[in-house]
Amino acid sequence: SGVVDRAGASFDDDMTTSWATGSPQTATYWFQLDLGKTSCISNLRMLSPDGEAANAYTVEVSVDGINYVQVAEGLRDDGPEVRFEPHAARFARVNQVGSGASNWWRIQELQAGP
Repeated sequence: SGVVDRAGASFDDDMTTSWATGSPQTATYWFQLDLGKTSCISNLRMLSPDGEAANAYTVEVSVDGINYVQVAEGLRDDGPEVRFEPHAARFARVNQVGSGASNWWRIQELQAGP
């Protein structure tokens, strides 16, 4: 258990595994979730250990993995639930847009839902 060097650890339904940046957060990090098929989604749940959530982020969705639409933005203190207007999406991408943080960005579980 612990940090696993693969993105799949962030959506394996196992809170003891996670994906992490491995270095302090910068505004260049992003994480993409492929839902496997196009669905209507209106929220993301990003679970991270205390102090290791994205400091500031935007959420974008796409049906083709090329053209993205920003649907939300937030801060670490906003909590793990990100709600937005329903969108058709196969891909959900979280962009870490904060900078100057000393903490890593770690995702234990990332879930998308209607």
